[in-house]
Amino acid sequence: MDQYLAILPFIFLSILFFYLGLKKRNYSNSFHIDYILIHLIILIFMSFFYFGIKTLDFPLSFFDIINQLHIASLIAFILHVESAIRGYRLGIKKYFVFAFLMHFAIILINFFGIQLVDYKTDVKYFMLLEINDPFYFTDKILVKGTAISLLVLYLIRMCYLNVNNSLTINRKNLYKFWVYSYCFLIIEQMLVNKLYYFGFFADPYIDYVNILVRFNAITTLMFIFINPAILNYLPIIKSIKIYSRVQKHNYFEIIQIFIKKEKLYLRKKIKISDVSSDLGISIKNIRASILLEEGVNFNDFINKFRIEESTKLIKSDYLKTRTVIALGEKSGFNSHQSFFRAFKKVHNTTPTIYSNLINKKGESQSI
Repeated sequence: MDQYLAILPFIFLSILFFYLGLKKRNYSNSFHIDYILIHLIILIFMSFFYFGIKTLDFPLSFFDIINQLHIASLIAFILHVESAIRGYRLGIKKYFVFAFLMHFAIILINFFGIQLVDYKTDVKYFMLLEINDPFYFTDKILVKGTAISLLVLYLIRMCYLNVNNSLTINRKNLYKFWVYSYCFLIIEQMLVNKLYYFGFFADPYIDYVNILVRFNAITTLMFIFINPAILNYLPIIKSIKIYSRVQKHNYFEIIQIFIKKEKLYLRKKIKISDVSSDLGISIKNIRASILLEEGVNFNDFINKFRIEESTKLIKSDYLKTRTVIALGEKSGFNSHQSFFRAFKKVHNTTPTIYSNLINKKGESQSI
């Protein structure tokens, strides 16, 4: 019976993956849907491994694979949530890479026979695996717990700071409740597993703990199916309208927030097609909204941010120790000629003269 129950998540998640990926994904929602699809496909692999562990004799290294996949799935989930809230596709942050590599590093360290925490567990089974080496899981459990905690704290803080200002989340309180509840479930599961492994539960309560572990697994699956990104695309409950489709009058605001927040103007080669893909807004609409609001083309709009950056650097005495060419490169320009032209268009003078004027003004004010 347990074997059939183990494969059910694999079947349900596979159906859900193909439903979202083939039927509901489109250009305007791919900036956040793609991440939930990655999240789902990782969970499909995890459920496949889970089923394999239940039915076949796999080595302990499969436990390491599942845990590494678990961290990756959480990162994909966070990227989905943050992209949905901000209204544009988020890239992988160094913070996420660090959390992912923490667990991978401890796997390598243990592989070479180095044990950081000298703790011998008394439990006989953990995560469906028989424990032959009482030290095998100790370091990995602690490091994975740290990595998961860092990721969950990031998600909670990000959601708290950004949901209320989101242009793409319609039911903000409902969305926050769902995210915080999911975070609570992750932390609760992690704590139960660790307390069990480190012997905090007396023998008479072990059966209750096993029931709680099973309940947590079912609840986690339920939370996947009531993900707002999934609910929003189910025809039978579409009236919930978790997400608001970004309207034309909000295009410019989304574009400007995206470019400023992600500092895209510092990239020497930025294409309007890349911005279009990350925002889910057509190239035509991006050009039209920038022209309507600013009266300039896309390149001039990007250069405006670059000149603002170079102006800040000049005011912070950047040119006292650096060249004008270095200033242009630091501000995102790929040639000093384009930097001089753009700077003169805004300030009607060269960067050097502008810097001298700033310095003279500062000296006169200090006298």
